[in-house]
Amino acid sequence: IDYTVLPDYRTQYEDVKNAENEIVKSPFFTTSLYELDAPVTKALDQVGKFLVVICIDGEGTLKTDSDSVEIKKGEAVLAKADEKSVTFSPNASMKILTSYID
Repeated sequence: IDYTVLPDYRTQYEDVKNAENEIVKSPFFTTSLYELDAPVTKALDQVGKFLVVICIDGEGTLKTDSDSVEIKKGEAVLAKADEKSVTFSPNASMKILTSYID
């Protein structure tokens, strides 16, 4: 156990609007934050078995080649990795977390 006291325990990341902001990249999983006011598409060719999408603010639509689903604050959706891509389209604005197993 590492008992080192750090001056700041927050994860530092670049916060770019309408882009993927990688928060955690480990040998096991990757988690990213998107703050959106315009549609953004993520390719799923690097994703393991599925992409977890959690809406933490606002609402919008997630669209893949085969499906479309509405999502709002507090909801989570799984996008299958056999899809080519997923497009996140906010209604006005939307903040989402994505995570997948590497």
